[in-house]
Parts: sequence; structure tokens; C-alpha cells
Amino acid sequence: MNREEEMVIVLNAQTNIHAFDKLYQYYVTRIYSYIFYRTSNKEVAEDITSAVFLQACQKIQMFDISKGFRFSAWLYQVAHNKMIDYFRRNKKFKVNVTNFDEEKLGSEKNTGEQEVELSYKQKQIADVLLGINERYQHIISLKFF
Repeated sequence: MNREEEMVIVLNAQTNIHAFDKLYQYYVTRIYSYIFYRTSNKEVAEDITSAVFLQACQKIQMFDISKGFRFSAWLYQVAHNKMIDYFRRNKKFKVNVTNFDEEKLGSEKNTGEQEVELSYKQKQIADVLLGINERYQHIISLKFF
């Protein structure tokens, strides 16, 4: 969806709640993936995703197109804030920065040696990510995960 299409749909959704469905259908998988890769928990990701879209639907009239921000950027910010709220309420919950999935890394089955190498690389990446500022961790996760 390009910027102009998004703006038209947002304007329609601000006056007609049924138009919000197009935004939901387009962004729900993206927002869910963003949250899932930060939480590594299907149920938590589903709960947070639904809270994100509930808030977005309730507050879409407050979204100001004239500021030049994309709706998607606003939606990701809402998702980020909802995750922060969740983590604060559930301090025992840990974010998994090493959430790599074999399916995403290659369709072939890994041998034992490849498993060890993959595990080693994941640990190296996690060590580097944990050593940098949380803000930069967030930016990297947005880009790659």
C-alpha cells in the first residue's frame, strides 16, 4: 500500500469505521509478526496485537495526516507501547532477542554440525544485541526480525 492509498483509507476510516477493516487486513500480519518476534509467544502476541488494533480503531480520529507521518509508523508505535506496557506488568517475561527460526534460515534440514554452528552464531548475535542500547536493539529488530 503506497502513502496516497493509505491516506485515503485513513481519511475514510476516520468518518466510517467500516473502512478501518482495510487497514486491519493490510497490517494485522505485519503487526503480529513484529510483536511475535519480540515476545516469542503466540498467545501474548495475539493479545497485544488485538489491543493494538482496538486502540487504533478507537483513536483513529486523533491520527493527524497533516503532520506527514504514515499510519503504519503510528501503528508500530502503538504496538511498541503496548509491548512495553505488557513487559512492565509482567516483569518475569523476557524478550527473546535470539528468536531465529530454522524455517526462516533455510528449508533444508540442518545436520548436527550445522545445528552447532547455527546455535553458536545465534549466541554471538544475542551477545552483541544485548550489549547495545535498548533503543538500537529495537531499531535492529524492526529492520531484521
